Amino acid sequence: MKRLSRIPVRIQLTVWYVLLLGLTLSGFTSYIYLRLENKLMIKVDTSLQIGAAQALLYLDPGNRLAFQNSPNQRSLAMRLSQLGFAARIITPEGQVVNGFGRYQDVPIWVPSSGGYKTLVSDGIDWRVISQPIIREGRTIGWLQMTQSLEVLEDIASDLPTEIFLHLPFILLSAGLGGLFLSNRALRPIRNITQTAQSITASDLTQRISYQGADDEVGELAVTFDQMLDRLQSSFEREQRFTSDAAHELRTPLAIIKGRISLMLSRSRTRVEYEKTLQDLDQEVDRLIRLSNGLLLLARLDRGQLPITFTTVDLSNLLEILVEQVQPLAAARQIKLVS
Repeated sequence: MKRLSRIPVRIQLTVWYVLLLGLTLSGFTSYIYLRLENKLMIKVDTSLQIGAAQALLYLDPGNRLAFQNSPNQRSLAMRLSQLGFAARIITPEGQVVNGFGRYQDVPIWVPSSGGYKTLVSDGIDWRVISQPIIREGRTIGWLQMTQSLEVLEDIASDLPTEIFLHLPFILLSAGLGGLFLSNRALRPIRNITQTAQSITASDLTQRISYQGADDEVGELAVTFDQMLDRLQSSFEREQRFTSDAAHELRTPLAIIKGRISLMLSRSRTRVEYEKTLQDLDQEVDRLIRLSNGLLLLARLDRGQLPITFTTVDLSNLLEILVEQVQPLAAARQIKLVS
């Protein structure tokens, strides 16, 4: 099974197609052979019945088991013999008393009632019909008309023989055709593979853009494009989130850097150092809150937390912001009013 899984899908499809076609042809050939054999056997039985009915007309009218010695009987016997028929008259004990054609090649058969039977002699099948010869209400013998089945069996076997002789060429053609069709059927899959291979983190704009039939392959291509749309949207949100996070972190870090640089520019009193450290402590708290907020946004984006909207008064926040950026504004000679 593992070795089979390593075989390309198009080869597997072609092999299965050829196997199914071979089995179908074999089954169909067997069916045709049996049907043809049955049809030919029915025709043989009908011909034997007609021949036996004609031969019965030329039996001796008395109690003697023999054919009439007349021109019409001899003409009938010659015509039937040329067509491959043979006839014989046998006693109830199975003794042959008269006949024409190759009747001596046919095994003896003493029937209990009229009907058909297939006899075998020296590898040759003979189809035989038996008709009772009735005189004064009793059966005094049997008229048997027979024909060899050699020709009919050859005819019946010629068709499957021809099919099986040409079967390798049929399967080869089917294999090439199946390989061609499987390649065409799997072409959208190859397009999907090539598109997936061309996608990078910096370019998520590639799409299959399938234009074929609305089938399983089409559904796969559309689903793949939809997946790429969601992936691109998610990646763009991540990039915006990273950019926003960097921007939010830059402001408090710049404030901290500015206050530290300002304190180091000259000697300060103890009170000034304490005031600066308090401001730095507030900025660190702000960084912590900002980090927690970014983490919360990330969890919200993943759908791990429900979203609740409330009204917020931003006046205090604005006053704090003005106070925080006042040193930077003063360094740039900008006046802030809250």
